[in-house]
Amino acid sequence: MMPDISWQIAGIAGITFSAAFLKGITGTGLGTIIVSFLSLIVGVKQAVVLTALLSLYAGLRMVKSGPVSFKTLYFGLICSSLIVGTVIGAVLLKFTPVRVIELIMGLMLIIVGTMFSFNLNRMMPDRLLESVPLYPSGMDLFMGFLCGLLTGMIGISLPVLLFHYGRYLSKSVLRHLIVLLFIPSAFIQVVTFAVNGLLSQPVFFQSLLLIPFLIGGIAAGNRIFQTLSEQRFRQYLGIFLYLVALKLVFS
Repeated sequence: MMPDISWQIAGIAGITFSAAFLKGITGTGLGTIIVSFLSLIVGVKQAVVLTALLSLYAGLRMVKSGPVSFKTLYFGLICSSLIVGTVIGAVLLKFTPVRVIELIMGLMLIIVGTMFSFNLNRMMPDRLLESVPLYPSGMDLFMGFLCGLLTGMIGISLPVLLFHYGRYLSKSVLRHLIVLLFIPSAFIQVVTFAVNGLLSQPVFFQSLLLIPFLIGGIAAGNRIFQTLSEQRFRQYLGIFLYLVALKLVFS
C-alpha cells in the first residue's frame, strides 16, 4: 500500500511542477495540465478544486512585478468585461451542449495555434507594445467579454485572448496580462467551491504542500522565458494550443 501512496504523491508533485513550468514560460497552461492528468489520480472534482487553488497561488506569485498593473484603467475595464461574460457564460452553459462547444473551441485552438506558430497574426517586432495603452478599445472590451463568456461555458478562453491581445502586445506584456486576468477567475472559483462545500480541509492542506513544487516550476519556466525571442515564444504557445485542441476534439 505504501508504494502506491508514494507513487501517487510523486505523480501529483511532478504534474504540479510541470504545469507550473509551462505557466512560468507562457503565463498559462496550469489548469489544462493539472486537470487533465491529476484527475486520473485523485478524481475530477478534487483535481478541479486543486487547480483553482494552485492557479490562485501561481497568479499571486507571478504578479509581483511586470508591465501590467491591477491599478490601470486598461486592466480594470477588461477584467470587468471578462467577469460579466463569465457570469453570462455560466448561465448559458445550462442550455448549450458542452460537446458542441468543445469541438468549436478545438477548431479555434488549431486556427490560433497555426497563426502563432507561423507568425500570421502579429505586428512586426518593433511595433509590439512594451506597455499597455491607457484605455482599452471597444474591441479590447468585447474580446474580454468573449473570453469571460467562453470561460463560463467551457473554462477555456485562451485562444481568443491570444488571438486578439497577442497581435499588439509584446511577449512580456502579453504573459503578464494573461496572469492577471486569470487571478480574478481563480478567486471566484475558490470562493464558489468553498460555499458549495467542495473545498475540504484535506484538499486545502494538500494544495499548501504543493506550493514548493509550484514555485520551483514557475522559477524554472521563468528562466526559460527570459531567453526566448518574440518569435520562439509565440511558436511555443502555438504548440501548446495544438495539444489542448487535440484533448478537446478527441476527449
